[in-house]
Amino acid sequence: MGGTAGGHRFSVTADDHHVGVGLALYVAGWLAAGAVVAVVLIFVFRGEGDSPSLPPVHANDLEAAARRAGCRIERRRAVAAASLAVRTGIYGHALRPEQVRATARRGIIVIEYRRELGSGSSERLEQLQRTVPNGTVLAPARTGAARRLVVTAARRRLLCDRLGADAIDALRLFRGRYVGTPL
Repeated sequence: MGGTAGGHRFSVTADDHHVGVGLALYVAGWLAAGAVVAVVLIFVFRGEGDSPSLPPVHANDLEAAARRAGCRIERRRAVAAASLAVRTGIYGHALRPEQVRATARRGIIVIEYRRELGSGSSERLEQLQRTVPNGTVLAPARTGAARRLVVTAARRRLLCDRLGADAIDALRLFRGRYVGTPL
């Protein structure tokens, strides 16, 4: 097999045929590897099973949602915190009031709940913390807490006597409005 190109004679040998097949296999291997990587990345970044699944928020007005839930929003004065802020996360012990204030001053939302909540309610609160893990602290309230749920931001607090779907909506709207808002 052979021919001419530009006035030069060339010939195709069996070795040239093997080089072409080798090159085709090389390219096909890289394409297959790229496809595998793409599938793995799609699966990893889709995040199924990793992120908590929460029901949709049913309201978009924080004050109305708080009223519907039987909660109250309280303004707070800016008070210097004499304690160090705690790290975001889920705590098994109550925080001192100074820790709550210092943490809220940094733009982190602190969710405190009475320990008597059922396991379903505490699991929902843990899911809420995991949806914004770098902006939320979840801790049980101090013994004898008057409210079932207290959510603290830098200059506001959400106070709830009940913990139901409406209170969860109010909490999510409160957190959405005030997370990342430091003093």
